[in-house]
Amino acid sequence: MSADSSLLIDKIQECCIQDLQRPRLISSQVMQTLADRYSTDQNDLIAFFSEQYAQFDDVEMDLVFSPLFTPTLEDRLPYAALMQETCLSAEDAQQLLKNLALNSGAQQLTATFKAPDGRQYTAPLHEVSIDRYVTRLYLERVLDNPVYDGIGQTVPHEHQPLVNTIAREPVWQSAERQQLLLSFLKIFQTDESGYSEKIIYLTDFVRTYRPADMEAMVRQLQSLIESCKKDLQNVHDRGFHSHHLKGNYQDSDVAHRQEEIEKVTENYTHMTDMASALLAGIEAQLKPSLK
Repeated sequence: MSADSSLLIDKIQECCIQDLQRPRLISSQVMQTLADRYSTDQNDLIAFFSEQYAQFDDVEMDLVFSPLFTPTLEDRLPYAALMQETCLSAEDAQQLLKNLALNSGAQQLTATFKAPDGRQYTAPLHEVSIDRYVTRLYLERVLDNPVYDGIGQTVPHEHQPLVNTIAREPVWQSAERQQLLLSFLKIFQTDESGYSEKIIYLTDFVRTYRPADMEAMVRQLQSLIESCKKDLQNVHDRGFHSHHLKGNYQDSDVAHRQEEIEKVTENYTHMTDMASALLAGIEAQLKPSLK
């Protein structure tokens, strides 16, 4: 291991220790799992963390707490900034995990869980949670030179950390996907508005629909837009369209239904707007090649 590699691992390890030990809000999903599997609610958490938590094996620990120890895009940003175009070797990544596991035993790294009511509970950090967090930082994913150079040449400086982080995700690892990403980075050059939203939406879209190439991307975007419009129309068609129909429901039911419609409308409108923005960019920049 080189001196530079050792220094990088030390920096990443320090960041991991800080991140793994920061307070984590127990989400409604985790609370529901605790209730369903262990008959545990907020009032039972003291007993749960002092008794049951320590008895969990790897499978149970990951089943219950994986949502809290899966790093978000925001969590991954500082690590991509540390690595730039480099990555950890498989050996270095394993050494990092070993170091953190030793810390969890010898120095008693702890996890802090924050309940919805604000109370906090501290418990030993389980090795499987460390493994989940570190593995999903994608520290072994290298940015190939064309991708790294393309980001430097086409992406506004303030958005480069975000794109560097996103480009390490599994969805962008094949040569075909990297070419697709580079094509969109050039498209985004012509309109930098909503840059973060567009690159995140693009990544989610490609992960979900898996377009083989740009032509497939165009067809899928067009299909999504049409589907969203139809679904949105169906949502509104099922709403309350007459005073007679409204009279069959309590005011609270009507208000709840209207709230649901507004949420769905907002979601579908966002999807349609983002898909339309990507499609407009493609048509403006690549129209000759699509004929």
